Amino acid sequence: MPTILEGLSNELKFTLESTKPKYFKSSQNYLLMAFENASSKFKGISRVQAHIEYKLVQQFLNGDIDSTHPAFDLLGDMIHYPIEGNSINTIFFFAERLNYLLDIYTEKIQQGEDLQVTWKSLFRAYLIASNQDELPIFNAQLETLRIFLDSTWVEISQRSTQTLFDLKDVNKYIKLIQPNSLEFFSQSWLEGLHQRIIQMGNDLEIPSTSWFWEKLFVNILQMLVNFEDDAFKKSLPKLLSLLDICPLYQDLGIQLILERFSRCQSTLMNHQLMEYISLSWGSSIGTQQKNSPWNNIGEKSQQMIKAWHHERNLRIFFALKTGDKSIPQQKLDFWLNYLDCIEFSRLALGSVGQKIIQSQSSLQKIFHPKTNPYSKLLGDINPEQNALILKTHQCIIIDFIVNDGCYIYDLGSNSFDIQQDTHYSTTYKGGLKERYGKYGVTITQDQDWSDTASLKLLLNKYGL
Repeated sequence: MPTILEGLSNELKFTLESTKPKYFKSSQNYLLMAFENASSKFKGISRVQAHIEYKLVQQFLNGDIDSTHPAFDLLGDMIHYPIEGNSINTIFFFAERLNYLLDIYTEKIQQGEDLQVTWKSLFRAYLIASNQDELPIFNAQLETLRIFLDSTWVEISQRSTQTLFDLKDVNKYIKLIQPNSLEFFSQSWLEGLHQRIIQMGNDLEIPSTSWFWEKLFVNILQMLVNFEDDAFKKSLPKLLSLLDICPLYQDLGIQLILERFSRCQSTLMNHQLMEYISLSWGSSIGTQQKNSPWNNIGEKSQQMIKAWHHERNLRIFFALKTGDKSIPQQKLDFWLNYLDCIEFSRLALGSVGQKIIQSQSSLQKIFHPKTNPYSKLLGDINPEQNALILKTHQCIIIDFIVNDGCYIYDLGSNSFDIQQDTHYSTTYKGGLKERYGKYGVTITQDQDWSDTASLKLLLNKYGL
């Protein structure tokens, strides 16, 4: 039988178990709760109301506020505040007033005053500054602000008894307020350290509209323009990643990249760039709306991107070939030499080819019915048969992937419509082989496609 002591012990255990809290909060949890509670109560308490800001900035711009005014140190948080709704009518763009303000702050800091809050406001103003109005004075004013921040940071960080938490990251990214910072960050980006710069942007909350991203992009692009072709192409992924975090400059960036690429000695398609442009701008083929970014690129770039469209069709067509791909590769290499001559391209796919396109979402996007449709190919005993339809300024080329070789028609000598939804692999009227039912193909199926000299001689008859 249990003793009295054992009974009391069991009762105590039951009592403790029943009264034990369901979860344990450490002192750190309580501190966090207290901090959040205090923060919510004091949120915005140091923010000057908008109508007071307006009045202070207006008085300062009119010369009615000097360094003896009680609110003088608060003006550092208002240098971008616009008067009368005019984004240009600010302390930042008023050179005389900004110089006066920063000179007084410099004197105060040198005399030992703790202006951490004011300095922090000006640092933030430096990061968010944007030249969306494209004013010539912007760069000069930004440099004035940078010089102030750079020249006073040592005193701000050393003479203050307790540095504000928000300012502790400044030393980590001190290069941002030093001379020639853009060259440093641009080079770092191109050297593969772009994640560090992105992290800096996140830590300092640099908005996408900031001068920093714009100047970084322009600086990197200027470097890339002067690169040799191979170096330029290798750096494209890093430049595209910059456009992702600078959406305001994406259209301009793509435009300038295309113009630079069109000047390369080899303008064969860059798959990553082509995919990026397709996702951002859609297809270059078809009718463009008035506000389409495609309307802003030059003729040479337009020709190049259309050649990329045809090149992609060529590559997919020959990639669909199963089995031995040595001949399709030779054909591909040969036709790539004629990209500048191609005005139109379309794939006519048999049942197997259609299933492959329909089963892959990436291919479905490429063969969008409004921009790059494919045709159904009927009448061939081989379900893997596919045809490639090309049009130049003088002829139409029909290349078959399985046997039968290549057929070339002078313009107007064919009765089929190259843009129809269904094509027939037959020698009957309207079929892709209609003219050659009796006379055979232009280029036979046993042609050596590595013999480019004889092939080019043959194509000379068709203006190619």
